Amino acid sequence: MADTTTTTYGLTKIEVGASEDTWGAKLNTNFDSLDDLLDGTTVLTGLSLDDTATLVDNLDNTKVAQFQASGITTGTTRTFTFPDASGTIALTDATLTSISALGSAGDKGLYFTGVDTAAEFDLTAAGRALLDDADASVQRTTLGLGGLATLDILDEDDFATDSAARPPSQQSTKAFIDGAIDGVTVGPTSASPATSVDFTSIPSGVSYIEVVMENLSLSGTDSIQVQLSTSSTFVTTGYNAFNYTFTGSGQATSTGTTAFVVGMASAARAADGILVLARVGGTNRWAANGSHKRASGEGSLTGGIIDLAGALDGVRVRSSGSDTFDSGSVSIRYIGG
Repeated sequence: MADTTTTTYGLTKIEVGASEDTWGAKLNTNFDSLDDLLDGTTVLTGLSLDDTATLVDNLDNTKVAQFQASGITTGTTRTFTFPDASGTIALTDATLTSISALGSAGDKGLYFTGVDTAAEFDLTAAGRALLDDADASVQRTTLGLGGLATLDILDEDDFATDSAARPPSQQSTKAFIDGAIDGVTVGPTSASPATSVDFTSIPSGVSYIEVVMENLSLSGTDSIQVQLSTSSTFVTTGYNAFNYTFTGSGQATSTGTTAFVVGMASAARAADGILVLARVGGTNRWAANGSHKRASGEGSLTGGIIDLAGALDGVRVRSSGSDTFDSGSVSIRYIGG
């Protein structure tokens, strides 16, 4: 039978009786071919090794390149082409190829915009300090936010909760301040022909009240009085009140304990002006101060103070006697509550 050769490298497979007197030369040729394959003279074709392939520098065996297949997913093939145009390893894995195309630079981070599509972004030292924090609490510390970042915002236009731990929203703060500045107006109420006009159900938190009189006239010579109430009962004693009236020809003074007083002394006069009532601190003490025009060239100045037994809840404007109001109107405006 004639000799045959191996498929890949053409090594002679010597057959009995076919290479008489030539088998030695054929073996030597096979050995020379194997030597060329092992020393790199001839390129190896289709090399397959078990799990790990190791390359060692022939001049320095401490220089080792190793390829290991055990870490690859079952059923997956990874192809490496040696060399590429630059003389380095070319990776044909799509993900690794995308990453390798980015290059490298300081303060950069890696992310993916799609399957096998890598991109990079700026990653400063401050950003890295935040990314390596274990949780949101540590991140707040890194950012220097403190406890304010975790406070629950309270949205109450009237600040009714009066919380010492929850900050108000911008909207509720504006609403509260606007309300405090604008106040609540009740009236104007026509006084005629009554002997008194009452404003009740004033909130307990009120600290400032304006009693506005417009052309308010009595039918006789009585004075106009202003009384306060607590627990829905108008107080008629305990006022330390003073009134000063003046005309073109003289002036007069008076005091009172039953109410704050706006002196009139004539049915021909009418009061135009404001009596201010202000709470003293956080107490139930109320101070009064007012000025009124009562006729051409005439006026009335009012002042005084009273201590109430409880929170103020009403204001009464009345005649000091039996006279009735015969013209004009009265209103109140309060702040707080």
